Amino acid sequence: MNHKKDFLKELENYNYGENLYTKFRDFCQSATYALALPFYPELAAQKLKEFNFGEDKKKLKAFDNCFEILTDALETSHTDFLGEFFGENNLTNDRAGQFFTPYNVSLMSAKMTLHDIDRELQEKPLITIGEPACGSGGMIIACREVFLEKKLNPSTQMYVELTDIDELCFYMAYIQISLYGIAAKVIHGDTLRMTQYKNLFTPVYFLNNFQFRLMFLDLKEVLTEVKTEEPPEVTIPEIKIYSEEEQLVLF
Repeated sequence: MNHKKDFLKELENYNYGENLYTKFRDFCQSATYALALPFYPELAAQKLKEFNFGEDKKKLKAFDNCFEILTDALETSHTDFLGEFFGENNLTNDRAGQFFTPYNVSLMSAKMTLHDIDRELQEKPLITIGEPACGSGGMIIACREVFLEKKLNPSTQMYVELTDIDELCFYMAYIQISLYGIAAKVIHGDTLRMTQYKNLFTPVYFLNNFQFRLMFLDLKEVLTEVKTEEPPEVTIPEIKIYSEEEQLVLF
């Protein structure tokens, strides 16, 4: 099965009047809020209503098929499916210097960065990872693959915060990181300016109680720092006791 070819075919066939970029963007946006619906019911329901799927059954069917193809591709192997599709179909913004790292390069970087992660996780329950320019999440997908190779559980032992300035990248990353079962906060924002436009937590963040896991991790680190700190040096001032004769002289 050629997942990318089938995915492209579904997008191309449902509406000949729209360009591929618009259809791909609409798919990613609708898939994002469909995944978020159980955890952000009001926001997701409002966003999904804007797509008017009730009036466009052909579009809904095409998106359903695209989602099925995507999930099958991700289950088949670790891959940055959406990022690769985006680049291979020339949908990137070259003027903005948008470039998606090939997955094999991401995997090599992840293996170098996480080479001793199994030892590190013997000392604490989970690690946190920040990705300031995440694209479609390829680097984090590679980190997940390294975890599994080392017989670690990326759904309970890893928490990620991903940011990208491009809104479509925000959607692509959210979809793939969610489907791969990674607890994460995905942010549409500008890392350099430290601004956020919107963010969503992935389903596993809620399902595996990462709010409490992170609180526990912070508390453990604080207690460890307190325990390892050297006690402050206390100097006891010398107290001189005067005789009665000396006290009379003083006053």
